[in-house]
Amino acid sequence: MKSIHFILFFSFLTCIAFAQAPVLPSMSLVTSNAQNKLTWTCQFDGVKSISIQRSADSVRNFLAIGSLSAPKKGIQTYTDLHPVVGKNYYRLCVTFSGDLQWFSNTYKVLVDSLTFAKAMQDAEKANAAKLIAQKNSDSIKKAIAVTNTSNAKPRMQDSTLKVNKVASTDSVIKAAAPPPPPIEEKPKEFFYTPSAQVYNNPYTGHVNINLPDALSKKYSIRFLDPDKNEVLRVARVTKTELILDKNNFNAKGVYQFQLYDGLTLVESGYVTIY
Repeated sequence: MKSIHFILFFSFLTCIAFAQAPVLPSMSLVTSNAQNKLTWTCQFDGVKSISIQRSADSVRNFLAIGSLSAPKKGIQTYTDLHPVVGKNYYRLCVTFSGDLQWFSNTYKVLVDSLTFAKAMQDAEKANAAKLIAQKNSDSIKKAIAVTNTSNAKPRMQDSTLKVNKVASTDSVIKAAAPPPPPIEEKPKEFFYTPSAQVYNNPYTGHVNINLPDALSKKYSIRFLDPDKNEVLRVARVTKTELILDKNNFNAKGVYQFQLYDGLTLVESGYVTIY
């Protein structure tokens, strides 16, 4: 009976732990001391890697700032120690064992200049304290190792340290200057002809991919949302007929697809998830 109670209690604690972090494609972000902490719950098995990506415009130019190799199922975190001043957009790229890549929702965090400046001031104070401690330590070592000499050389060294410290402070202040605000793009109307190779099944809503020569080609396909964020990728199409479940897409709407043969763009079109 005690064993049963222990198992039930452990299961209860596990459920509570998982409830503390949102399940993918959702995640939570917390900003503290000008650092952004990302937390999420991975519910998938067979994940090869999870790449943490950041952008300053939310539309394109996502760059990987970190990765988790062979992550286990459960709660995972990543802290961005050096976000940019202003808008920071984050998403996760999940790569499965079959090289299928799946993307989380995109989240925006604003790091204001005051918070960033305060963090930089704290870092400067800590660095200044280290410089003073190092300087005192060097002075004691020199006093023990070197005989009495003229005061000109120590004064020159002190002045050199002051110049280097001022130059270092100036470079930190220049690095903290906020970048210019991104240019917002207005949505444009578009018209397209349905594809005969990548299309929606009218009965199920799933995406059908029909490529008769897939075995002799090196096809790959990407799906992007209206903001040009990549939401799904098939790194290599190895079947002549492939069905993608509509639940692999994060939300309903119109998505652009790009079909490649190696590095050559073969076809571009749109599918509707409903």
